[in-house]
Amino acid sequence: MEALLKVSASVAALIAYARFTASKPTPGCRRFVALLPAISPLLFLPLSFTSIHFRGITGFFLGWLAAFRFLHLLPPHLPDNLELVLSTAVFVGGSLLGLDLELQFNAPYLSTSLQDF
Repeated sequence: MEALLKVSASVAALIAYARFTASKPTPGCRRFVALLPAISPLLFLPLSFTSIHFRGITGFFLGWLAAFRFLHLLPPHLPDNLELVLSTAVFVGGSLLGLDLELQFNAPYLSTSLQDF
């Protein structure tokens, strides 16, 4: 029970820090660098639990929060997470298997409906 209170208080403090810090600098690298101190504790906080169930659940949600929510603060000219993952998979799969693979999505933001895929 003590670990649950410690993790909850730490997450609340980190969220308050992130909200306060995100309102000051302009979006982009400066904001991301200002929020870096809030990312790493979110990844290690679940290790304070002794139960594997609490570690797994809080690790999943806090890791998701740290990885995907804070990465949205990167400069807008960088590719989206889904596009980056797919292109990395194509590169690794193509180099390991020696195949010429194509990307899954070819500018889906330009389509007018799902039938264009």
